[in-house]
Amino acid sequence: MQCSWPTVKRWVERYRADESMEDRSSRSKTSPDKTPAKVMKRLVSLRLRGGPVQLAARVGIAPSTAHQLLVRCRLNRLSHLDRATGEPVPGYKHDHPGSLIHVDVKKVGNIPDGGWRFVGRPQGNKNRAKTPDKPTIQTAWHPRSAKARERCECTCPRNTE
Repeated sequence: MQCSWPTVKRWVERYRADESMEDRSSRSKTSPDKTPAKVMKRLVSLRLRGGPVQLAARVGIAPSTAHQLLVRCRLNRLSHLDRATGEPVPGYKHDHPGSLIHVDVKKVGNIPDGGWRFVGRPQGNKNRAKTPDKPTIQTAWHPRSAKARERCECTCPRNTE
């Protein structure tokens, strides 16, 4: 069977007692040693004055418990709190997705032969002489969009004027 004898014994006892053979949760049904709400409120109110170790000493609980309670309240990182008020910084909340997209449109000049500054003045004059019928400068539109909180951008050049 490739399992330990205590497990087999447990299954046999369940089978004989007409109990279900499904796996049971090992989580306790009650937690009698749960931190009281009064202690938790005091810990949250003192949050700006130090980390979990200092708070635990003031409140009278273990530092690991203080850290666990701060994580549960989402106050474990000082960067998640407003420094002036000590309140959690709310994230952006919008009615519909994509409501905060910023779009910029930029007009950029395209030089078809590369331009004399890139290839040098003598080669630029030669390139210009070979393409007299083409305009020297074209324009392209570059719409750029960026999401509000993310730093991802999308640039798509358009050659229409």
